[in-house]
Amino acid sequence: MKPILTLLFASVCAFQSSAQTSVSGAILSNTTWTKAGSPYVVTGDIAVDTAVTLTIEPGTTVKFDGYNVLYIDGKLVAEGTPQENIRFLSSKMNTSPDTWRGISFRLKSKPDTSIIRYCEFNNAVNAVFIEGPVVYVEHNLFKNCEAGLRYSKIWEPESQRRYSFITNNTFEDNTYGIDDFYEFGGQITGNTFTGNEYGIRIDGFCAATIAGNTLRNNTNGLYYNGPVGIMPGTYNNIITGSKRYGLYVTGRNVNLIDDIAGNEITYNKVGVLITGVNGNMVKNSISHNDTGMIFRGGDLKIENNCIENNSKLGFIYTPYTDYNVSNNYWGTTDSATITGAIYDFHDNLTAGRVTFWPYLTAQHASCKNTTVGVQQVNAQPGNMIKVFPNPVSDQLNIFVGSGNTGNVAISTVTGAVVYSAENVTGTISINTATWQAGIYIVKYTSIAGKTSYHKIVHQ
Repeated sequence: MKPILTLLFASVCAFQSSAQTSVSGAILSNTTWTKAGSPYVVTGDIAVDTAVTLTIEPGTTVKFDGYNVLYIDGKLVAEGTPQENIRFLSSKMNTSPDTWRGISFRLKSKPDTSIIRYCEFNNAVNAVFIEGPVVYVEHNLFKNCEAGLRYSKIWEPESQRRYSFITNNTFEDNTYGIDDFYEFGGQITGNTFTGNEYGIRIDGFCAATIAGNTLRNNTNGLYYNGPVGIMPGTYNNIITGSKRYGLYVTGRNVNLIDDIAGNEITYNKVGVLITGVNGNMVKNSISHNDTGMIFRGGDLKIENNCIENNSKLGFIYTPYTDYNVSNNYWGTTDSATITGAIYDFHDNLTAGRVTFWPYLTAQHASCKNTTVGVQQVNAQPGNMIKVFPNPVSDQLNIFVGSGNTGNVAISTVTGAVVYSAENVTGTISINTATWQAGIYIVKYTSIAGKTSYHKIVHQ
């Protein structure tokens, strides 16, 4: 046992220098890390004890000097502001996504509610790992981590479960934006996922609500692999530009607890792949993908979707039993054209026949209008311009990169121009408060004639 004097003298090994505050060990009483004491350099693992709160002030920087972790057995309040984020990063000059282990909320912290708001996380293994307590994770940036957010817990009765809220965060250039949300039943809403290997990856039972997120230019958008159990409600998400799958759902007898509905799934290699799922898939826009949808079995009602303008095939069906996908819109009223967009018994004698009639003769009212004539809309624009925030509600900013000058035009998806400017350089701010909610296309043309596109969502 360590000497009692050591435990009474300091719950955290810390000393103040002119440049930084070094910390490690156990935090046994309520503690605040201040902006004035910043940066805090973590030289060893830290554990916040049960019934103890660690508060981190806005503008504070926390640097991890090695492969260390901040364990939370009590409560963490890391609440920055839009002007002064709290930063968690490695003290090394290494940009690999495994230089420090992250913040870990252990089961002991379950009685408490923690807050992580307006923080930045870089180069962690698991930037935030949650085993069971309620954590409000809001308005944060997770960048270049193995996993921005990872959740895992042991099974327990529904009455004893507590769920976290993952809202309005940005996950960028991680292996997994969100990963392993086993037994998770909270909310994943309003987040943006860009450039990740997996935007959201779920293995196993999950009862979360996944809604209103934008998953753009990831290798895989939303990837669910559940051998058995239930899948969360998935609705009103934008899933676009995925190099492999936009929405991937596979398992054995997986039951949807809510519909797959109102999603805009566009410009992916494969828009949707579903295997072994029971429930409803309705009112989705599945368009401008290489392949719209691959269905490999299950008891899934597929209707009132817009499956159109996919460059190779609209619908691929491989099980040997016949299947009905009536009451969808296929971008045309010509039955021969619709037949040509469907892969079934007529193309593969081991597959069943797909019945698609009666079919809708116009887009369902709930489908998004994705008939934009320029497929480059989801292409990476390089460093010519940056458009933010996205989604936007009142003020849109467009930054034209150093040394670039060009023209900017913003239009609705039907082609109506709502804003234009010539010879733009630097940053311009556009008042969008009077714009109608919906999707808009930002077109930038440089003086050298190069063109890039951004799709933005106005709320």
